[in-house]
Amino acid sequence: MAAGIAAVGLLSTLAACQDPTAPTTPIGSRSPDATGAPATPAPGVPTAPVPSAQPGVTAPEFATFAKWSNPATWGGKVPAAGEVVTVAAGKQILVDVDLPKLGGLVVNGDLAFADRATTLRTAYVMVHGRFWMGSEKAPLTSAIRLILDGRSSDNTMGMGANVLGSMGGRIEIHGRDSGRTWTKLSQTANAGATTLTLIDPVSWRAGDLIVVASSDLDVNHKERVTVSGVSADGRTVTIAKPLARKHASIVTTQTSGGQTRSVEERAEVGLLSHNIVITGPDDAATTKFGGHVMIMSGGVLRMSNTELDHMGQLGVLARYPIHWHWAGDQSASLVDSVSIIDSFNRMVTIHRTNNVHVTGVVADETYGAGFFLEDRVEEGNVLSNNLVMGVRQVPAGSKPLRASDQIPSEFWITDPNNILSGNSAAGGDGVGIWYDFDMNAVDAGNASDDAIHDAVDKPFGLNQNSTAHSHTIHPSDFPAEGVPGSGISVEAYNGDYAKRGTMINPNVWKNEGFGLWIDGALTTNNPTAANNSIALNCQDTAVNNGLLIGNNTANSGSETGHIQALIRFYHGQCDTNGTWLANFKQGAGADPGLAAISDIGASTWDATNRVKGLKFFGDGYRTLFASNSPYFEAAEAGHSHWFADLDGSVKGDGAPAIISNNSALLRSPTDKTIYTRVGPGYFQGADFGTWSPLNRGFMRIRLGLVEDHWTWKRADGVTAYSGTVGVVEGQRYQVTPPSGGALGSLDFDIHGTDPGFVDLVIPWSGKSAPKAGFKFWGQDVAVKMASSVAAIGQDGQYFVSGGNLYLRIQVGGTSVAFGNGGDLRSLANADQYWTIG
Repeated sequence: MAAGIAAVGLLSTLAACQDPTAPTTPIGSRSPDATGAPATPAPGVPTAPVPSAQPGVTAPEFATFAKWSNPATWGGKVPAAGEVVTVAAGKQILVDVDLPKLGGLVVNGDLAFADRATTLRTAYVMVHGRFWMGSEKAPLTSAIRLILDGRSSDNTMGMGANVLGSMGGRIEIHGRDSGRTWTKLSQTANAGATTLTLIDPVSWRAGDLIVVASSDLDVNHKERVTVSGVSADGRTVTIAKPLARKHASIVTTQTSGGQTRSVEERAEVGLLSHNIVITGPDDAATTKFGGHVMIMSGGVLRMSNTELDHMGQLGVLARYPIHWHWAGDQSASLVDSVSIIDSFNRMVTIHRTNNVHVTGVVADETYGAGFFLEDRVEEGNVLSNNLVMGVRQVPAGSKPLRASDQIPSEFWITDPNNILSGNSAAGGDGVGIWYDFDMNAVDAGNASDDAIHDAVDKPFGLNQNSTAHSHTIHPSDFPAEGVPGSGISVEAYNGDYAKRGTMINPNVWKNEGFGLWIDGALTTNNPTAANNSIALNCQDTAVNNGLLIGNNTANSGSETGHIQALIRFYHGQCDTNGTWLANFKQGAGADPGLAAISDIGASTWDATNRVKGLKFFGDGYRTLFASNSPYFEAAEAGHSHWFADLDGSVKGDGAPAIISNNSALLRSPTDKTIYTRVGPGYFQGADFGTWSPLNRGFMRIRLGLVEDHWTWKRADGVTAYSGTVGVVEGQRYQVTPPSGGALGSLDFDIHGTDPGFVDLVIPWSGKSAPKAGFKFWGQDVAVKMASSVAAIGQDGQYFVSGGNLYLRIQVGGTSVAFGNGGDLRSLANADQYWTIG
């Protein structure tokens, strides 16, 4: 911790912000109906290069293939309806006619389709050779329809019914190049509008079906509409019927010191139509039992500009629209510019498979997670520039494949070593992008083996330019920290802090839960957020720059209705540097505890969180600790919250300070309040934070539950109670258990992010020379008994005398460098799990 700094009075800049109705400078601006990027855009953070997919192969000359319609191709008789047809190895056949419904199709050689309108209805297609619907250099431009229509009881080579499968074969499907598959609105489209103005030019056609994403909380406010025309420059799309709802395109900016930062809230627009369609049986919409594409080891899938409609099979394991299953290295596979519409079971599943590229997909509607990395061992996969929306909870009466499917995510990522770049998670029943590294906490029993339960020390691939919006919390959501109704959640990433991962330019808005929940060995650069209940929840991590906005009324529509905080620190150390905070004034649509930095919903913090270089725009309280006396008794010490304002940017006077809540064991008589509340109110002055010089460290000690009545008495007579407390280091505390009697043994744990010590005195009825020790990161650490009470800290850490156990808890080493939040390697024994008896 830094050296002590004398207490200073609040300067005039602080006085200005004591009145929550007084404006603070600099003043920002907003564009309620933006027509593009702001005039002086924020510099942002340079994005990292994304690996390209492996190039495809050269297709054979299809004109030389034998024609399906020629009896000679089949030895004198063209296959009839109901037959299972096999294209023999070494045989090359071109489909040049509509085919009767087949009982199945096995491709051991080469099967290609002529560029003519064609329908193939078959119970299944199994590829061991090569299956060609066009090629990357010569895509098909005619209407091609593949209908996978077998019996639900079929089980083709263990791959179930209605399958287009590859067992060592190559599937190449390439439709007419549709150009850009999705973009965003450049101007707000109001209800009744018949034109959409886009940021990027498109080459869509009259008759194409497109989807316009919701721009409020409710994903159901997305709309599918039909294109009736596109302007010559490709940036204005005319639609066949007026929009039923407003779809926003808003850019909100703040400017200070010649720099401008912006938050975009723009609805996406995506293409759903392609000339090649793969679908399930005619009754699939009713039975929810469609077709599926499955690639096994040795197989390859190259698919572009193709529509997958009514695919997947509800409640059936391993039956998804696109699925790589135990396929190993899939560097040769690429899915590009595909649409997935009205699926019944996920969208894209990557299972025990590495190095797949999936890009430019537009996916709308499914049950359960959308893009799904299944077993926590899938690595090197690249998911880029995909637009996903409409992920739904499994309907009542159907069993979800995983418990987490009841908080469905557009992207469910279980191994950190993958690349996500430029994706939009545009609304659903759960969370946008969920890095679920604490899978057993949610999906107990679903992990495939004991080796995949943690992401410990795995590198974080990359997440950049991700957008997530329009997520709500549902009554049927089961408890899962940081997930329901959130935009992007990185949960329990126990990575290697020496090789911190990076999240670049995340953009989250209109999420009823958290905008960003970041937990682990990451540095998040340039986050932007607006209209989330809590913009950023962080622990064991670091955040740089960015702009977080509270209630942006420019984006009307279903508001969050319960804006609570822009930053909430949680249980582990979070360093926040250079972040701008705006629109955090209490008022309509906001929680009564709204502040720029708040502890809303958190219990005891475990660490010294740190901030530096923050800037605040507009009115409102910069800090508020809602877990103070309005909710708990004055002496209750179990909700102990504090953070270090390293440069005084929160107080506004440039003087570093510790800012804490009203927990009795954190305060001293010389502490000062930041705000003075005038008149009656739910919260009082101290609830908005007290401050003291930056000359103390802290430690979290857990002897029991927060609500347990352990009594703590400080040397100056201050008394409080709780089983879990945050305390100031360098002091002695008399601790009495809930029973009021003496202890014969003791188990407890501590967490510290500041080097220092705490002395405890506990009534003791156990051995006069008990054994003591603790575990630190799984290693046993022996603790010596001192020769006397006075010698504690010199030749040992504990001693028993006069019916008391005298104990010193020590965290050594040096403070964590700012910007390395959560990286405790410079400390000695930051986490200790004690046993004394």
